[in-house]
Amino acid sequence: MTREGAIGLPATQHFTFDLTGALAEQLLAKLPDLAPEPLAPVQLGLVEDMPGVYQLYRNRTLVYVGKADASLRGRLFDHYRKLSGRENVSVTEMTFTGLYLEGTWIPVGPEQMLIKRLGGEPAWNTNGFGINDPGQNRDATNFKQGHFDVQFPANLDFVLTTLRPGIQSVRDVIQLAKQELPYVFRFENKHAKHPDYLSSTVEIPADVLLTADELFSIVAQALPAEWQLVALPGYVVMYKNYPTHYQSARKVYHHSVERQRATS
Repeated sequence: MTREGAIGLPATQHFTFDLTGALAEQLLAKLPDLAPEPLAPVQLGLVEDMPGVYQLYRNRTLVYVGKADASLRGRLFDHYRKLSGRENVSVTEMTFTGLYLEGTWIPVGPEQMLIKRLGGEPAWNTNGFGINDPGQNRDATNFKQGHFDVQFPANLDFVLTTLRPGIQSVRDVIQLAKQELPYVFRFENKHAKHPDYLSSTVEIPADVLLTADELFSIVAQALPAEWQLVALPGYVVMYKNYPTHYQSARKVYHHSVERQRATS
């Protein structure tokens, strides 16, 4: 019998197992069994340190589906930290659910499978929420109105609690601020070894805690005229490039003047 005849034999058929489709259906079937918990340190501390997929809800509405390549706990803590430093949203509005997965399933994109089965991408999956530091090449771009950082900008009134009072170098201060701020604070030379950082000093008051906005003003006053700090929608940058213009700047800190404009 020829090969063509064998293919057309009524007693036989080709069978292809849709492995990824089966995984997606099983993941989707598990979601109704999950009871959302607050996106808060106590609950997140109970999440296991293993890969998985997860869902974020804001006021009970699904807003994001994501995956954790290594640690579901760590990924959710990252989101908690990010949201705790934003305007127009509170972490008290946020809840989460999650499903642990064996690491071998993570590369096949289980979160994308879930999104397709849910019938449409949640709002935060399409507006830049999952992006951490977009990089210096994106700093001067115009952030659109629907972007997550425009809707929920970085909170410049975030209170800093780890700064040490007294006179100290700009280098020491910006390193402490970078560690504490729940959003990106990027400055020239990631190791903070620029000579201007060491030669410029600031005085941190002992009787009051500073906000990020107040600290940025103090640092700008201390640095030479070529420096500027720029608050963009979702993060802050500091470079020796004054008067470089940033289209989406919310506030510019400079030793001679501070300029503000609303994002558009």
